[in-house]
Amino acid sequence: MKKGLLLMLMLAGLNCQMTFAQPSYVVVERQIPFSHWASSFTINVLGVDEDVVMREWQQFITERGGTTKLTSVKNGNVELESEHVKFSILNDEEVTIFTRIEPNSDQAGFRVTIWIKMKNGAFYSSKMHPDSADRIKKWLLSFNKRMRTKVMENEALRVGVKG
Repeated sequence: MKKGLLLMLMLAGLNCQMTFAQPSYVVVERQIPFSHWASSFTINVLGVDEDVVMREWQQFITERGGTTKLTSVKNGNVELESEHVKFSILNDEEVTIFTRIEPNSDQAGFRVTIWIKMKNGAFYSSKMHPDSADRIKKWLLSFNKRMRTKVMENEALRVGVKG
């Protein structure tokens, strides 16, 4: 299982290189050719420090009943595993979400990529569940909206302090 996860993360790293030009309001979905064509979903979060992204992501997961643990930190990439996440998109099934947070190419923000492991041990595939892929994208976009709101709040505070 660990070899499968390692392979998934390596393939995802290669896949993520193709998302450098991704705008902040788009979720990029990729099929990873292992484990029945598992799907990954990536968003680009701009204008926020990594610690803010991590803190908000952990809070976002906690609000859905999950617990997050750090699994790896290497070359600016942070990998997390969030267990027991109640995923309303998949009929409130408890899932495990694997997350990679990495700097984007212009260092103006971070890419957040997720893979979803179902309770039965299989990774989520939009080919197997086409009805829910758009809802997962909207779920991630809601996190991105939360981060954009955080950026605007921080900017308002910064301007207010100067003014």
